[in-house]
Amino acid sequence: MYCTGELFVNCKILTGAFNDSDFTKVTIGNSVASIGSEAFYNCDKLESIDIAASVKSIGSWAFYNCGKLESVTIPADVTSIGLYAFNGCSSLVHGPNGWGEMFEPLVNVTDTAYMFNGCSKLTIDIPNGILANCAKLTTINGMFRGCSGLVNLPTSLFRKQIADTNELNALTNAFNVFAGCSKLTGIVSKTFFYGVKNLRNIGGYAGERIHNSTSYFPTEGFFYNTKITGYHETMFEEIPLLSNCSHFFNHSGATK
Repeated sequence: MYCTGELFVNCKILTGAFNDSDFTKVTIGNSVASIGSEAFYNCDKLESIDIAASVKSIGSWAFYNCGKLESVTIPADVTSIGLYAFNGCSSLVHGPNGWGEMFEPLVNVTDTAYMFNGCSKLTIDIPNGILANCAKLTTINGMFRGCSGLVNLPTSLFRKQIADTNELNALTNAFNVFAGCSKLTGIVSKTFFYGVKNLRNIGGYAGERIHNSTSYFPTEGFFYNTKITGYHETMFEEIPLLSNCSHFFNHSGATK
């Protein structure tokens, strides 16, 4: 079954518009400006989605539990992505032409909280500076939470080259970013937090409610339940405003 966004003219795909539908492929046409919350919620047969460049916002839980969705390209003009947008997309691997297609377009996005929560097939080594171009980010809480296929930690999350001078000045919150990435291994280098001098919160946080539940995620931590083995003693040196790093290595076993 196929769906094409050309059916819509200058409108938003409404909240819950196609939840629980049997679409296998969706093409969202150039007249669509926004994808509402839960628009394709639990479309468990959806395998591919083509999002037009006209789309500026993707709502919370928009593709929640689309378990067969393998790739997605996020348009460069998207400015807003809601909580858990791709939560539970357990087959999601990368963009059609590689890993970078999911991250390089995020230049105008301010919040990626729990964006890829539970995307267990994101399996590649995380490249240096994967978020380097995302200068408007303010929050990345739980962005990769539960991505149990991620393996090797980069030496720098926010700079592609150590000598680079780019800064993500707006970024202040990074709770639970890699919590539950149970295969993630490596040592947190002294350069890991280069480029985020205004970062304040990287500890454990239990403030996000589990969807369709009265319960909240437990206090976990940035590297909760990972295989991180160690860290450089000056790893926090470049984030002088840091105020919360509680539970940072909770259940990881990391040592200096």
